[in-house]
Amino acid sequence: MNKLQSLRAHMLGAVPELKRGPERLLTFVQDGIIRFHRGRHLSHEYRVDAQLVVTDFSGSLEGAEVGFVGRVTRIARVHQKGLRAKVDRDGPRVDSPERILVGFSAEDHRLFQDSVLQHLDVPEG
Repeated sequence: MNKLQSLRAHMLGAVPELKRGPERLLTFVQDGIIRFHRGRHLSHEYRVDAQLVVTDFSGSLEGAEVGFVGRVTRIARVHQKGLRAKVDRDGPRVDSPERILVGFSAEDHRLFQDSVLQHLDVPEG
């Protein structure tokens, strides 16, 4: 998992709070799959789902950023903004519903506020 180790090293170097407490950055890898591709040359790729979890982060969220690279950038933009795009190179165009991939929606904020008020037992109003 050189890529995951490289990503972890980058995160530790880029976020000062994590640099001071690297044990708070946890990494997990689920089982992967191998996909083979036919063409002039047989090739393959190994796909895994990786998770990065930051615990006890008290720094500013302004310093936290999630980026997407390559083809994933286009896919993330289509889903984030609810755009129309092809599912395959020669496939049909499909309308994607708008989905917030990173961050909090208005509904998330409302649920959080309700949860805090319920915990504090403050009457709504």
